[in-house]
Amino acid sequence: MNLLYKYLKYWYLFLISIVICLLIAPIIIYFTTPYYLVSTTLLLEDDKKGEGVLKESAFSDLNMFHTTKSIENEMQVLRSVNLFKKVLNKLSIHTRCYLMGEFTNKEVYGKSSPLFIDVHKISPSAYLEKVKVNILDDSKFELVTFKGDLAHIYHFGDRIITPYFIITINKGAAFKGKQDNISFSFINVDELAKRYRDSKLEINTMVKDANVLQLSLYDNVPERGVNILTQLVKEYNLEDVTNKNQMAIATINFIDTRLKYLTNDLGNVERNVQQYKQLNRVTNIAADAQSNLQRAEEYKQQLEAINVQLGILNAINIYLNNSGKLLPIVPGTAGLQDGSLLVLINKYNDVQENYQHLLNGNQPNNPLVINAKDKLNVIRQNITANLSSIKNNLLINKNNLMMNSSKFESRIKTSPAIEKGLQERDREQAVKANLFQYLIQKREETALSLSANVPDAKIIDAANYDSEPAKPKKQLIYLYAFLFGLIIPVSYIYVKDMFNSKIDSAEQIALQTNVKILGELCHAKSNEVLAINGKYRNNITELFRYIRNNLRHHDLEDRNQVLLITSSIQGEGKTFTSINLGATLSNIDKRVVILEFDLRKPDLISKMGLDKSLGITDYLNSDFISIDDIINPSGIAPNLFVIGCGTLVADPGNEMMKPKISLLFERLRSRFDYIIIDTSPIALVADAFSLDAHSDATIYIMRYNYTQKSHLNILVDIEKNNKLKNLMVILNDGKVDHLKNYGYGSTVYA
Repeated sequence: MNLLYKYLKYWYLFLISIVICLLIAPIIIYFTTPYYLVSTTLLLEDDKKGEGVLKESAFSDLNMFHTTKSIENEMQVLRSVNLFKKVLNKLSIHTRCYLMGEFTNKEVYGKSSPLFIDVHKISPSAYLEKVKVNILDDSKFELVTFKGDLAHIYHFGDRIITPYFIITINKGAAFKGKQDNISFSFINVDELAKRYRDSKLEINTMVKDANVLQLSLYDNVPERGVNILTQLVKEYNLEDVTNKNQMAIATINFIDTRLKYLTNDLGNVERNVQQYKQLNRVTNIAADAQSNLQRAEEYKQQLEAINVQLGILNAINIYLNNSGKLLPIVPGTAGLQDGSLLVLINKYNDVQENYQHLLNGNQPNNPLVINAKDKLNVIRQNITANLSSIKNNLLINKNNLMMNSSKFESRIKTSPAIEKGLQERDREQAVKANLFQYLIQKREETALSLSANVPDAKIIDAANYDSEPAKPKKQLIYLYAFLFGLIIPVSYIYVKDMFNSKIDSAEQIALQTNVKILGELCHAKSNEVLAINGKYRNNITELFRYIRNNLRHHDLEDRNQVLLITSSIQGEGKTFTSINLGATLSNIDKRVVILEFDLRKPDLISKMGLDKSLGITDYLNSDFISIDDIINPSGIAPNLFVIGCGTLVADPGNEMMKPKISLLFERLRSRFDYIIIDTSPIALVADAFSLDAHSDATIYIMRYNYTQKSHLNILVDIEKNNKLKNLMVILNDGKVDHLKNYGYGSTVYA
């Protein structure tokens, strides 16, 4: 509350400041370039699964080569400097063109610009200044460059070459003929792109966890802002498609490279299979194994048949060899397969039957018998020879069959190993063949996707702007003007107080000490020492009455009879307060005496307009002077008396220590209700401390905007060490608006 009052007393400063600031506000609005909010809304496909731009690539089914494409990442891509540089270069935003007015310059662009400036080359120094263009007619213009160059005349479409830039100027959509208020400046595209990235472009999500983005920027030329956002989305989509195409092309190149190596690998594997089959003489391992098994079985049957025939032959041979001369009939030969042997055996048996028949009817020496017997021997020898020949042939065939049978048996035994080796080679061949077929398929899919790539960003709301400028906001500027109108005087008062070394409020005393504030006095309206008026009410009179009441309130038992009035330095109003307080106390029928104890620089008697007579020093130094001799009527009030300092002495300090002072105060206490001691300032001499023993209370005078704040340390020391009794403070010479505890109407003039 105290702080509020401190500022409210300067209400006129606040009023003046607010009015001035509010008057400046429309001027600021007029000279401030308006900026329009340009925005567009995009639906951006989000890939939270991490498939990114490869979600439809050839190898998406393998879950490889995946990158993360999220909303946050794409927001940074949209802010990228490279993307904005592409946009600015695509739109040829290399200059700013202005129409110069009397007070402000208006920037024009596109359809509102009378010129189109094509920048071919520019040096860094060209960014520092503006170039003026004076259109002379429909074909010529005058170009005034900076750096002190002279004006030159060119035709529209000419290539203008200077040490700082190379440009071509053509007529714009708003060309109107002769005109001399056109200027332009060059734009540092790199720096502008960085500004768009850092602050100019705003990207926000429309809804939480949604894929909808709002892109917005502020531009003083809304058409340019619309073009920039539109081109930004185009470049972003183009870059997105380009990235996808690059990935597809890289994938095709990768597949082609792999197919090249895979073709060689597959050929090597096929040749290895072919060589393996040729080496092991297999075509189809299952069919060959079955064939080998069948052939081995056939050879086994043939061997069995040969063994049977060999057994028969051996039996016939043994039979013939063991039969002696009986020439028996050869037993059955059902298992024999040789036709000649069978013919011989049958012939032998027929001859044997004939021989037996002849032998039964004839003598052994009968020529017919002998002839038959000889014939049997010849046939028998032939059979024996035939048996030997057949046996040899059968043994040869048996050996051949056994060799062939062993070969096929060996093939049957080695078939699992051959089959395992062939399976390994077939497996490798199948893997290579499947991979080859897979890559061929994916190459075709990638080639098809290359022509079907579409951007991920879809425009929901095309770039547009509000017709009303977004900046500056008039209401906000007026609000700021009002706030500045408040801040300026607050700052002024704060700084003023901060650098003010003098006391200007009672709160400063209260913050550092616990001393009671007896009252505050306003500035007297005249230089008269007596400021109060006993008949009429005025501010100073009422304030002294307030102090009188406070004094009685703090002294309910009437103990504060002797009041010591002092201050820090000269000029704070001790004497003024002593006289007027004494007059105020005398108005309530109290006998009051004022003692001029400022023995070093007395001015009480002179200020009251009294003649100097005997006083305190005379009383102290003479046994013949009584108290009645030094008490003088004040001439102000019947009950108010004054005792002057008397004759000036060389050492006033010693006078304070004389024993007769105690007698002086003892006799004065018996005659007066109040004794007021007007003593020397404490910061200069110690007289007041010497008189403290005779006083009941101390009134310490401080003066507004006069007493130094550093003097509060004296007051703190007095209070802390209890150097003066019942210490109270009166603040003197304040303005009426400082005296917040009182309200007395009219202003008091100095």
